[in-house]
Amino acid sequence: VCLLDRNGLRPARWVTTKNGYITLASEIGVWDYKPEDVIAKGRVGPGQIFAVDTETGQILDTDAIDNRLKSRHPYKRWLRQHALRIQATLTDDQGVASYDADQLKQYMKMFQVTFEERDQVLRPLGEQGQEAVGSMGDDTPMA
Repeated sequence: VCLLDRNGLRPARWVTTKNGYITLASEIGVWDYKPEDVIAKGRVGPGQIFAVDTETGQILDTDAIDNRLKSRHPYKRWLRQHALRIQATLTDDQGVASYDADQLKQYMKMFQVTFEERDQVLRPLGEQGQEAVGSMGDDTPMA
C-alpha cells in the first residue's frame, strides 16, 4: 500500500510489467525494465492510495478502495439508526453551552484539544459548518 499525504510533495510512480512485477518508487529507474515489457504505469497523486490485493493480484486505486470499504457495511444506515444527538446540559439563554474557564481547560486537557486546534479547527467547523482550510507553508512541488 502507498498513501500520499494531501500535499503529495514526495512523488510516487508505479509500473507493472509483463513478468508480474510491480514497482512503486519516488524516482523513475529504480528497477531496470524494458519499455516494451510495461503493461501499465501511473502516479499516485496527493491524497491518493495505491494498493495491491495480494490474494487476488488486483491493483486498487483510491476509488476502488473507497468503493470496497463502503460496500462492506451499511455505514449510512447505521449512522441514521444509531446516532445520538448530544445536548449540552449547561446552556445560556440561547441554548448555547457555556462553561467557566476552569471547566473548559479541564475538558480541553481531557480530550487533548489545544487552544490552536480549538481556535483554528473547531471554531470554523462550528461557525461555518465546514473544515478549516490551512497551509503548512509553501507546498508547491519541485519541478
